[in-house]
Amino acid sequence: MEEDWPYRKQIQKQLNCNHNTIIKWGKIGFDNPIAFLEGVRTGRPEVSRNIEKLVLRQRTNKSFSSRKTGLQLGISHTTVNNILNDAELKWKVRQTATKSTVDHKKARLTFCEEYKDQHLSWWDKILVSDSKEFLLSGSRNPKHHERWVFDSEELDLWEEDKYSKGLHVYGGMTSKGLSQLVFVNGIIDGERYVNEVLPILTDVQERTEATDDITTTALFDDNEYWKFEQDHVTCHNFNVAQEHLRENVPNFFNKADAPAKMDDLWCIERIWAVVSNKVYSGGQKQPKSLPALKR
Repeated sequence: MEEDWPYRKQIQKQLNCNHNTIIKWGKIGFDNPIAFLEGVRTGRPEVSRNIEKLVLRQRTNKSFSSRKTGLQLGISHTTVNNILNDAELKWKVRQTATKSTVDHKKARLTFCEEYKDQHLSWWDKILVSDSKEFLLSGSRNPKHHERWVFDSEELDLWEEDKYSKGLHVYGGMTSKGLSQLVFVNGIIDGERYVNEVLPILTDVQERTEATDDITTTALFDDNEYWKFEQDHVTCHNFNVAQEHLRENVPNFFNKADAPAKMDDLWCIERIWAVVSNKVYSGGQKQPKSLPALKR
């Protein structure tokens, strides 16, 4: 120990650590300070260049996982991450939706303050509607928007699976039950929304009898007074859609009444999560066609 001390002194200075750290290293088996200073590896064997190339190649896969890659190559996930870090790659996330701005937050607060004192019976009169896109290629996994990249510009170059076949599914719900689901294939503009979606969603006002089936029971105590809610998807805010609602429903939140970014307020979002899990769960046979997806 004493004869190695000059070398340990150099290590202490090089690593900017204190004397006690060097002592602890000696107690756990760090007994060759000369090898450390000369850069001789004293730990596990160095990863081969071929494995490094395989890791760097596989990081381009959409479903890349350091743990899975490590298992395939016979190395630890920590080693995989070290290879990526040594290549000066960074873990970045592509922004998939606009962030809530200060104006959004103020509008949300104003909306909540306006309606926070409403009686539960008032909320019972609201038909909350929403849509969810189901794709044959599987649900949109947020992890597929995360990558090991050299910079943000490379992240922007990654191709997104924008044209996978699928269906837009619209639905509505109240505290009493559900509307009929509406399946739409393709792009939805204002005309399609008015002609194919709204008539089915708002047809619930024709239900008059209470039943044990939540898909057929009356959704309101009074079909003459209820309120329709929809989010701020572009086709919902078109004048043709706003005009259709003025003429065909007793009341609705127009585009100026309800602010954007209110998804977390309406419980229908949780129902979509349950449905999506049933469609794409691991034990479920994945649909291969639009009719199978619809079923």
